[in-house]
Amino acid sequence: MKKTLFLFSLLFAFTFAYAQDSFSDDFEALNVGDFASDGAANWTTWSGTTGGAEDAPVTDTQAASGTKSIHFVGVNGGGPQDVLLLFGDRRDSGHFSFSSKFYIPAGKGAYFNFQGETAPGITWTVNAFMNTDGNLNVDTEAPYAFPHDEWFTLGMEANLETGVYEVLVNGKCVGSVLRPNSSIASIDLFPLDASNEFYVDDISYNWDANADGPATYAVDGSIDVNMGNTGFAGATRDIVLSLTNMGSESIVTADLEYNLNGTMYTETFSFDNAITSGSTANVTLANNFTANNGANSASFTLVGVNGSADEYGCNNEIAINITGITPAPNRKVWAEEGTGTWCQWCPRGDVFMNAMNEAYPDHFVGIAVHNNDPMANADWDAALPVTGYPGMIFERENEELDPAQLEAKIIEYIVQPANSVMVHEANYDETTRELQLTVHTYFENGAVGDHKLVVGLTEDGVTGTDQGYAQSNAYAGGGAGIMGGYELLPNPVPASQMVYNHVARELLTSWAGIDDAFSTTAIIDAGWYAHDFTITLSDDYDVEKMHIVSAVTGPGGFVDNAESTKIESAVDTKDITLEQNISISPNPTNGVSNIRIQLEEAANISIAVMDGLGKLISQKNYGQMNGDQIYPFDGSDLNNGIYYIRINANDKFATKRIIINR
Repeated sequence: MKKTLFLFSLLFAFTFAYAQDSFSDDFEALNVGDFASDGAANWTTWSGTTGGAEDAPVTDTQAASGTKSIHFVGVNGGGPQDVLLLFGDRRDSGHFSFSSKFYIPAGKGAYFNFQGETAPGITWTVNAFMNTDGNLNVDTEAPYAFPHDEWFTLGMEANLETGVYEVLVNGKCVGSVLRPNSSIASIDLFPLDASNEFYVDDISYNWDANADGPATYAVDGSIDVNMGNTGFAGATRDIVLSLTNMGSESIVTADLEYNLNGTMYTETFSFDNAITSGSTANVTLANNFTANNGANSASFTLVGVNGSADEYGCNNEIAINITGITPAPNRKVWAEEGTGTWCQWCPRGDVFMNAMNEAYPDHFVGIAVHNNDPMANADWDAALPVTGYPGMIFERENEELDPAQLEAKIIEYIVQPANSVMVHEANYDETTRELQLTVHTYFENGAVGDHKLVVGLTEDGVTGTDQGYAQSNAYAGGGAGIMGGYELLPNPVPASQMVYNHVARELLTSWAGIDDAFSTTAIIDAGWYAHDFTITLSDDYDVEKMHIVSAVTGPGGFVDNAESTKIESAVDTKDITLEQNISISPNPTNGVSNIRIQLEEAANISIAVMDGLGKLISQKNYGQMNGDQIYPFDGSDLNNGIYYIRINANDKFATKRIIINR
C-alpha cells in the first residue's frame, strides 16, 4: 500500500511540474559585454546563432533593477539583432502571463512579437509596436500610451482557451485583444529599423495549464476606433467604431460616451443583426473629428451593453493623442511594396497600402511590386531592393520597412517642402491602345547635382481567375491577429475574392530613373522641363483604373517629390472634334494670345484657365455662340510656366496647353 502511494505521489508531482512553467531574468548574473544567450538556456536567436550581431549584449548603461539590462539598436532594414526568449514549449491552453520592463529613449521605438510555434517564422500571434510618438499598437488595434525616457512595465495576461489577451502598462489593464485558436511559444525581440532603440530588464513569464487566465463574461464588449495618431489640420474625418463581442451573450445595443478635443458626446447604437460571441460590428459615429494644428485628443468609453453596465471594464476605454499636421504644398510621398500572391504575410502590406491611400489620398503614391505571380513586372521586381515580403522601400531610402511603419514615415515626410513638382499630360488612342505621355517637371529654385526622373504605370482593381491570383493568407482564422478582414477569409483566399490595388504594371524609365534628366551639368536651372514617352498598353490592362506615377530623385537617389494621376484625368482631349477645331496662337506666348474656336453648331461656351497643378485661375461664361469665334487670352500677369485652358461647349469639352515664356 505504501509503495502504491509513493508511485502515485511521483506521478502527481511529475504531472504538476509539467503543467506549470515559469522563468525570469534580470541579467545580474552576467557581465557587461556578455550576451543574453550566455545566461539561461531559454535565450537564443532567430537563426540559432548566438553570441554575435544577432544577439543582445548586456550593458550597465540602463537598468530597471540592479545594474544591468540588455540593449537593442536597430539599423536601416531592421535588426540585425533578432533575439528569442523560449517559453518552454508551444502553449495553447491554460493561463499565460508575460511581463518585461522596457526603457525607450525619447524619439525612439521598440517592437516584439509572440511566436505561435516552437520553430520561428510560422505564426506571429501578437505584434507589439512601441512607436516614436509614445503610442503602443498591438497589431492594428487602437493605441495605448507608454512613457519615453523611463522604465515602464509592459505585460500581457492570456487565457489561451478563449484567446483573450489583456494588455497592461505599469500594472494597469489598458485594453484587451482577441486571438481565438491561438498559441504562443516564444517572444521575438527585434528592432524594426534605425528608429528603434530600447533596453529590456526584469523579463518573466508564467504558464499554468490548470488556470484559466483572464475570466470570461456573459456581457463583455471591446471597442476600437480607426482614428490613427495623426491627421491633417483642418481636415474633417468620419470616426468608425469597432465593437467586438468578447462575452458569451449576443450584443443588441451599446451606449458610448466620447470626448473630441474637449467636447463631450453620447450615442446609443442598436444592431438589427445581434453581434454574436467573437464577432465584430463597425459603426460610424454621428459626430466627426476635425484636427487642429498640433496636439489633439480623443477618448471613447463604452458605458453600457444591452441596457446595463459591461461586466468587464478593461477593454471599454480608449484615449488617443492625435497630432494635427499641415503638409507642404504639392508634396507627395513615394512608397514601393514588395509583395506576391504566394506570400502568406503579404495581406499585411495590402491592408496598410490601402489604408494609407484612403487616409492620405492627395499625398500618397503607392506601388505594389509583385514577385513571381501573374502580376509581376520583371523590371520593377528585379530592381526593388527588398529582402523580405512584404517589405517597403519608402522615398528610395536605404531602409526596408515593415508596412506598419509606413504611416509614421508619411507623416514625417509630407511636411518637408519639395523643390520639384510634376504635371502629367497624355493622349490615348482607344483603338490602338497607344498612350502618349508627357511629364512636365518644374524646379522652383533650381538644383545642384544629378537629378533623375522615374516614370511608371500602376493599376487598381486588378482581378484574375486562375490559381495564381489566389492570395496566400497566414491571417486566416484569426490566430495571427486581426488584419483588415483577412482573418475572416480562408487560406488561400480564392482568386474570385481578391482585388489587387497599386499594381506596378510598367516602368517607362529604368528603376533608378533617367540619368541627367534635367541637365548634363551639375546645375539645374529653375523652370519647366518636359519628357515624352510612348507605350502600347496590354489588352489585359483596364485603362480606366490606371495611374501615371512619377518621381524626381536627387543626389543619393532619394525622392524629392512624387506624383500620381489617373490616365483618364491626364488625357487632355475629351472630345476629338472639338479639340481639332480649337487653336491657340501664339503658343508659346509672352503673355497675350488668341483662342480660336470653330463651332459647327451653336453652343454655350465657357473658358477656364488653370495652372500646371490644376488650380483655377480664371473662368468666364460667354453664353451661346456659333461659327468662328476668337477669344483673347491675357497671361501678362502670370508667371512663366505651363497653363491649361479648358473650353466647354454644351456637354463637350477639350483642354489645350499654353506655355508662357517671357
